[in-house]
Amino acid sequence: MDTIEFKRLPLNVDEIKPGDSIRYIQQLQNMELEIKHVEHIIQHIKVIIDKELHLEGQCNDDRHGVYPTHFNQITVNMCFRLYYQLLHKYNIPDKYFSPYILPKDCCEGKRQNFIVLYYVLLTAQEEVLVVEPEDTKTKCLEAFAEAVNSNDMALLDILKTLNLVYKKWPHLDVGSNFSLDHVYFCLQSNQLGMRDEMLTFLQHVCSNRETALDYFIRIVNFWPWTYRNKLYMLMSIFNKNSLEYLLMKSGHSEKEFFKGLRSTLCYKNLLPSSQHVVKVLSAQRSKALIQMCAEVLVNGTLQEIKNLNAQWFSRLQQKDDLFQLIWKSMDMEQKFVTGKFYHDDEGANFRFILICSMFSKEIYQLSQKHFMSLSNELLKICWTFDLDTQLVIYKFILDNLANLNIEDCMDFFTKFSQLHMTVENAQFRNTILGKMPIIINHIAKLFCKLSKEDMLESTLAKKIVSYFSNMQNEVEEGIASSIYQPKIFSLKLLEILINSLYGEVVTKNSKNCCLKQNQVLAEFLKQHQLFDGPNVSLTLMRLLNDPTGFDDALDLTVKLLGMIKPAEETIVSQALEMSEKCCTLSDVDVANLCCLYARVAVQNENENEPIIGLFENTLGGLKAKLLPFQEDPFFACKTKGDHLFSSLNVINELVQHKAKLFLAAFPTLLQITENIEEIILQMLNFCNKHDEGKAQCAASFEDIDKSLEMLVDTSKCASNDHEHARKYLLMSFWLTLKACCELAASMGQFIVSSNTNIESRLLFLQRCIQVSENVLTKCRHKGAIEAAGVTIGQLTKCITTHVSQRNEEYELLHKCLQSLYDDSGKKDVSTTRRGAGFSIMFLHIVKNEANRSRPLLRKAMKSLLAAAPNNAHNSSSNTNCDRSEALHLHFLCVLVRDTELREAMSKYHNEIMMAAVKHIDHTEWTIRNGALQLLGALVPKIVGQRQATEFEESLLWEPSEVTFCEVTRKLDKSYAYILKYCLAEKAATGSIILFLEFLHKVEYIHKNEVIAPDSVQEFRKLIWVLLRHPCEKVRKLASKCFVRSHEFSYELPNALVQIAQILFQIKNENFFEGLVQTLHHGVLKLQHDLKYVVTDEDLDLILQQIEKTLEERFSLQHRYKFYTLCKLWDLLQLLNFDTNSSVLNELRSLTLNDNEYPFAYDLWLNRIQ
Repeated sequence: MDTIEFKRLPLNVDEIKPGDSIRYIQQLQNMELEIKHVEHIIQHIKVIIDKELHLEGQCNDDRHGVYPTHFNQITVNMCFRLYYQLLHKYNIPDKYFSPYILPKDCCEGKRQNFIVLYYVLLTAQEEVLVVEPEDTKTKCLEAFAEAVNSNDMALLDILKTLNLVYKKWPHLDVGSNFSLDHVYFCLQSNQLGMRDEMLTFLQHVCSNRETALDYFIRIVNFWPWTYRNKLYMLMSIFNKNSLEYLLMKSGHSEKEFFKGLRSTLCYKNLLPSSQHVVKVLSAQRSKALIQMCAEVLVNGTLQEIKNLNAQWFSRLQQKDDLFQLIWKSMDMEQKFVTGKFYHDDEGANFRFILICSMFSKEIYQLSQKHFMSLSNELLKICWTFDLDTQLVIYKFILDNLANLNIEDCMDFFTKFSQLHMTVENAQFRNTILGKMPIIINHIAKLFCKLSKEDMLESTLAKKIVSYFSNMQNEVEEGIASSIYQPKIFSLKLLEILINSLYGEVVTKNSKNCCLKQNQVLAEFLKQHQLFDGPNVSLTLMRLLNDPTGFDDALDLTVKLLGMIKPAEETIVSQALEMSEKCCTLSDVDVANLCCLYARVAVQNENENEPIIGLFENTLGGLKAKLLPFQEDPFFACKTKGDHLFSSLNVINELVQHKAKLFLAAFPTLLQITENIEEIILQMLNFCNKHDEGKAQCAASFEDIDKSLEMLVDTSKCASNDHEHARKYLLMSFWLTLKACCELAASMGQFIVSSNTNIESRLLFLQRCIQVSENVLTKCRHKGAIEAAGVTIGQLTKCITTHVSQRNEEYELLHKCLQSLYDDSGKKDVSTTRRGAGFSIMFLHIVKNEANRSRPLLRKAMKSLLAAAPNNAHNSSSNTNCDRSEALHLHFLCVLVRDTELREAMSKYHNEIMMAAVKHIDHTEWTIRNGALQLLGALVPKIVGQRQATEFEESLLWEPSEVTFCEVTRKLDKSYAYILKYCLAEKAATGSIILFLEFLHKVEYIHKNEVIAPDSVQEFRKLIWVLLRHPCEKVRKLASKCFVRSHEFSYELPNALVQIAQILFQIKNENFFEGLVQTLHHGVLKLQHDLKYVVTDEDLDLILQQIEKTLEERFSLQHRYKFYTLCKLWDLLQLLNFDTNSSVLNELRSLTLNDNEYPFAYDLWLNRIQ
């Protein structure tokens, strides 16, 4: 690097391209530099960091500003390392970043300070770094507590800095600024990396034994076992403290603890977190853990065994100890001696074989004789078991190939594939195929031994030839099948064989694959002509001619033809011929195959001339089709095969693979594409061609149907079945629109990704985007708008990957979104009827943005949230159109629903919730509907989905993990608004129900506080009022809210006893029924959440106290309806009241009065009889 190059390194943020500049860094680290160059380089590095972290011109908006939530960490890390290396090497004072390590500055407003402080602490040499650890720690802890309370986006960066501070200075204590509430809040965050950083920090905190014990007592006594965060926190505590010590000091029962841990095997969402606890307890050599695992394997349910094997077993260190326990408890020695391994019970067989599979190595070490007798038996009678057991045997054989006779194993694998290639289970199929590389690699290893020992004529070598010959026959037979399962199985198996053995280039098929060994085996198999590439290629080509074939099978067939690379020109010539032929066929499905043939041709033809010839012929044919198609589309397609989509698809394939050959034709192609799109959109609105106003608008379904009927009716091609003709024409039309979007997107992506300069590049790209936009805003066909959504998303990803966000091309995307905000109220479209493409367009542009700081999303959210509260009008001038507020709510809805945007959208939840709840009661239906849909999409993102369990019946009490501390911090405005609304608008039953559907999932979890926070107390007051609401649904939800808003170990039992004391004094029947529901749900919660937190005896005592109070205070002073009495009876049954108790006998004596309406009397009789 010479002097001129140093001077060329830019010092202006706008001129910086971090990707270009970073390439100098590794070279600079080992160079001797002049001091003047060093100063220039240091300034350049500072500017790169400024660019990445937005240190210049920071935004003061602490929630949605230009904040580097995502930045190139490698670039920043390398820049800081070189920066401090140069300072240290040339003894230069730090004048740029030293202020960031001063405690007084690290918490003052600018959140980027914590990122800088993190990298300074990470990369600066001790000689350069001047820092006061205690002061820095204190300031960071204060900033952390403040960030939690305000739900600040800097929280993760502060936490990372704190972890680094404690890593560098482990002697520092945490102090009183940190609480269990902070931990729980961070663990509930959707932000990537937050949980791991929090758990790391918690391990620092729990280095203090007193703190660890305090947290352990609170977690095991006040948090139910169905909370995954309980498990994560226990893992962090156990990393620094032994379970034995904590149980001894806390007095908690070891038996109940392991019962609770075992119960997590029945909850799918708890399995990932529970395995961490198992791992750390295993590292502590916990005997109780091994005993619990042995009990599960010997006596547990089959689902418990499966989950233990899949999730816990690999985490256990004491496998030998566990094996010894099981060997004795199951009397396995006797089974092996007598050879009586199996039973009539399929479950028992599965248990035994799975255990043998888990401990196959231990059995082999114990007795090779036992191992061989078991293996030989499994190889023989595998087929007599059910499918699950057979799969376990398959895995057992694979795991022990080195210890088994490979010839027997090859026979087994051959038969296994033949018998199971038709199984209608994708997971089963993928498991078999996923293990195939292991078999191939093992055989290759054995064959190399034979080759070295010159034993290629041995029995084993012949067996290997026979095995692969059978496999090839199986493949050829399977791919010819018309049934999906054997076809896709065989195609995927062929893909594995080509990758591993038969391809031009043999690739690594697994982590432990030895390429050289596979190549030796491949050469041997080719010499025996086991794989005939040209013949297989011809077979695959024949398979392509299947217009009703499965899409994934056809795509894989094309891929395989590209992998084989047939030497013969027959395949390419066939593909070229069929590409052109399909463009002239009338059958829509057959014509649609043209793109597959074109792809085969372009990926296998090495010369350009045939491809250019195909392009010119197809383009010429397309031009010739246009006029006849425009005059009479039905006649042109039906009699001449003049579908436009077939030609467009062929051209698109050629452009995607050989774009440089056709660059000069791009302007012509785009013009033709635009013309075709306009023709199709006009034909879909053909019925309004004489009404200029309607002709410019998107066609409704009714318009489309009328237009198609007119085109069919006026066509020269007579049709007796107009319905079939309309479907035929519509299929051709929407496939043409899809092809237009794909071709325009392909051209646009090439222009951007290759940085090709063509005339009017910006305008060309804008027109490419406009093709997709036209379909999305002017068409209602679902297939067409979904295809256009995909293509506009592809263009967005390409532009945002290759172009700076300040570039004019990037601005095109902003304009696309802006047109939706500005013009949506003016367009004659409705999201719910005519303009469904609006939301799809909005979503695909936003979600496909590759820029890490997501400027499109930020700007979109700013516009939507600013527009959402707009309630200027209460009615619309056109009932067939949505107002702009409704469209904005729908745009927010699609963003909230999208899984990929979950983390990015989480910081907007509070404002989005406000937008939804404020429009719930809007007088206009379209706006109210938009708000309802938005609320319905948002609530599951906040409270989570229903937990999946292994229980046969659904749980009577559903666990929930969202807490009041989380809601009041993340949704503070919405929470306050909802509470105020429910108190003021008691008659708005529908809206109250919607709000309670959300709030009844919110739990109050005790952490460090002595009494419940004010926000919880206010909520309890509201719920107490709603328990007497005239609507039963409100009372039911309110009762659940009441139960969840009380800590379940102490508060809830006391509250339920107090309710039982006053229950029979209540005159208001609604209130009485609400309290009965509260008692019922409260008992269910106690039975669910207190399970294994307290002993069964203590739980019984709590429930007996409630039962006793009800029995003592029972007095039917008021005549309640039989429906209400049914609820009371259900409660008493739940509490296991004695069937002959005085309470139940008195209730049985109640009869129907003459003047009483018999509502629910039949339900009452069913209960008491």
